[in-house]
Amino acid sequence: MITNGNVTASIHSGSATSTDFFYFNHATESQWSDTQMANNYVDATQWLNNNGIPSSKLVIAHYSEMGTNSFNGLTNWGVQYVLIEVVPGAIEYATPGAPWLVGGPYRLYEATQPGQVNMPMLYADWLTVPNHPELNGKFFDCYTEIRNVGTDGEWAPADNDVSGSITRGYQMLKRGFDSMTLGNIFTHEFYIQHADGPQSTPITTNHWQAILAGINSNIVSYHPTYVTLDYGCQYVRATRTSQLTNADYDSSTGLITASFTGYTDIPITAYYYTGADSTITNTPATVPVFSGSTNITLGSLDAGPWTLLVTANNQSRLYGATNPVLTYTISGFVGTDTVAVVNGTPGLSTTADTNSPVGNYVITATNINLSASNYVFAFSNSTLTITKAPLGVTANAASRLYGATNPVFTASYTGFVNNEGTGVLTGSPSLTTTANTNSAVNTYTITAAVGGLSSGNYSFNFTNGTLTVNKAPLGVTANSTNRVYGVTNPVFTASYSGFVNNEGTGVLSGSPSLTTLAVTNSPVGGYPITAAVGGLSANNYAFNFTNGTLTVNQASLLVQADNQSRQYGATNPVLTYTISGFAGTDTVSQVSGVAGTATAATTNSIVGAICHHGDEHQSERP
Repeated sequence: MITNGNVTASIHSGSATSTDFFYFNHATESQWSDTQMANNYVDATQWLNNNGIPSSKLVIAHYSEMGTNSFNGLTNWGVQYVLIEVVPGAIEYATPGAPWLVGGPYRLYEATQPGQVNMPMLYADWLTVPNHPELNGKFFDCYTEIRNVGTDGEWAPADNDVSGSITRGYQMLKRGFDSMTLGNIFTHEFYIQHADGPQSTPITTNHWQAILAGINSNIVSYHPTYVTLDYGCQYVRATRTSQLTNADYDSSTGLITASFTGYTDIPITAYYYTGADSTITNTPATVPVFSGSTNITLGSLDAGPWTLLVTANNQSRLYGATNPVLTYTISGFVGTDTVAVVNGTPGLSTTADTNSPVGNYVITATNINLSASNYVFAFSNSTLTITKAPLGVTANAASRLYGATNPVFTASYTGFVNNEGTGVLTGSPSLTTTANTNSAVNTYTITAAVGGLSSGNYSFNFTNGTLTVNKAPLGVTANSTNRVYGVTNPVFTASYSGFVNNEGTGVLSGSPSLTTLAVTNSPVGGYPITAAVGGLSANNYAFNFTNGTLTVNQASLLVQADNQSRQYGATNPVLTYTISGFAGTDTVSQVSGVAGTATAATTNSIVGAICHHGDEHQSERP
């Protein structure tokens, strides 16, 4: 039924809890703030869109509690009928509770009582919202409820009481029909499903069908017409906005005519009565759609011909779609005659085509080849309503580095028709996120909303996007250092570059790995100090590593001339020396070449100590 477009949904309440009413904050006995009220509508609209169910044209609030700031949102849903029994903004179920709403046709004249009293009620009047004159004439209160038949004003069907369920349902409808009101049966779903209701057993399919069949059997004499609540409320409103001002019988022609003023937006039925006493019969006649005034022939007391009204049915479609099949209804048959007595078809046409903008277009009904014995034909035009086509507005995903400013957000669109594009749109959507420069690495919602976006032929369905904040790059550089050959490596250190948001090493955990292949005995030269992640981590930074250099320099060797002695007058001995300062296992074998030695003593030098020296050499392991 949803796929075929035969289902609408009416938002009743967030849930049954007192803290989750939709139109009013029952828990605090006050209306929601404007911000919360707007959020409620955003959530509900998203639910309707996600489930593909259009909004009904009517709403009935839990406990009949509606804040005065809840009505503007209803206009966006196309709601025209508000079923309510107390003044908007009043609290019905409190101590003391608000009085019932004073409204037509009956409660204009009855003594006012508490709104929650279990007395029958019928409203068929325009609803006034306090302090909102701009809403006058916007919402019609069409509410029938026979509250003194079932439990707490409800039908309350039960699986273990099929007979009682039939009786209560029939009595509610009978009371409505006998009062010439819109007949309906009111109950909450928990009496049927019993998920959280007063009964422990849900109604079985067989019992449910038996209950409905029993009620239908009991009301068959009323010849009921089964319609949606949307249509029923529209029909009642049409009878309220139109008035029968005069009726007349012309004895020369046998015609019964009537005059109406006001207006209707759907055909309604008027009855004329013939006969006397127990033989009085009522005959229906159709009053076509009109505005201002109209005169119609209700029927005739002679043998005809009678007038059949051919009414083009109202239709609707989306902008850019092809026109639906135009249909019609024929009314005004006399006695047991039906459409079977009619031959041919009327002509139905409209000027609207695929490219026609949103608006109302006349569906014109004319005679092509209609004929029926003893009948003539009258024609009533109707309306093709072209509504806005749905356009998907999706916030495009974006990314940036931690510490950077947000990029300019963009949106993409799906659902254009008639080869159109963004050129038919005015303004731009609102694309916002809670993320700022200091927001940590994570994903953040890019919220898409209407902002300044508008279009004459499109309505908007918004889909959020995602902003991904990635880690900022942080340079980690191993600091270069040096040592001499033969000593252990120094403690290596690193320096950092690329911090943002005035941060420093305090936001880092652990330390990087800083290693080299050089060991104590590694020859003189340059060795890479390799920088790697090691135990280094940071929530908001990714690391780029740069190696440093360890420079191994030459170590110093000491060349010491050995002490020598000789007798006076002798030639000098061979002068020798000793080399010290080798690292590790190195020995003199690592040294190439010889040191030069010399002394000032000669053969004739006097007895005494005379210094001789050797040249100092530096060497390393090759």
